[in-house]
Amino acid sequence: MSDFILDQIAQNAVKDPRFFKLYWSIQRDFGGRSYGREVCLHEAAHAELMEQDGIQNVRFAGPDTIYPTSDRFIASSARAIGDDRPHAVVDDDYILKIVCHIVAGGVALRLAGIAVAGDDGDFEYVKQSMLRILQSPAKNLRLCGKRAQDAVAVRLNETATRQKVQAKSEAYFRLLYPWG
Repeated sequence: MSDFILDQIAQNAVKDPRFFKLYWSIQRDFGGRSYGREVCLHEAAHAELMEQDGIQNVRFAGPDTIYPTSDRFIASSARAIGDDRPHAVVDDDYILKIVCHIVAGGVALRLAGIAVAGDDGDFEYVKQSMLRILQSPAKNLRLCGKRAQDAVAVRLNETATRQKVQAKSEAYFRLLYPWG
């Protein structure tokens, strides 16, 4: 797609009142630093487990709003992203590992005593992705999600992992609130 077309899409998107509604919602949410801390802890847990499992170039991004071709906006408070693994064998172990990465943020928040864990969107993403890719029944995905949550809780309770997650969380927080 040419840069001109992308610029036109962006200009049209930011004129849409739905964009401004999301924008101000994000501004309001991040106005409370406790929300920012929760987001950072959530993403740090994703990132740490991704790194432990060999994902390269894991980084923090967001907040952002995307405007896919479906004529709707999708907001994200933040995300942990890493390089793709082009030669991965997609078997049960690989799927469980990816589901562990996805549920890690919510598990970390629950372990910290935060009731709203923010992983509904994460799990919905993996469910839709896996249903498309593998044509897996939703029941099997729920079982995989529960198994992943249990495995992640064990990993996140390890002292070294907990310390790395906390350090990443603090670093991410400084990215969101650089002025202190």
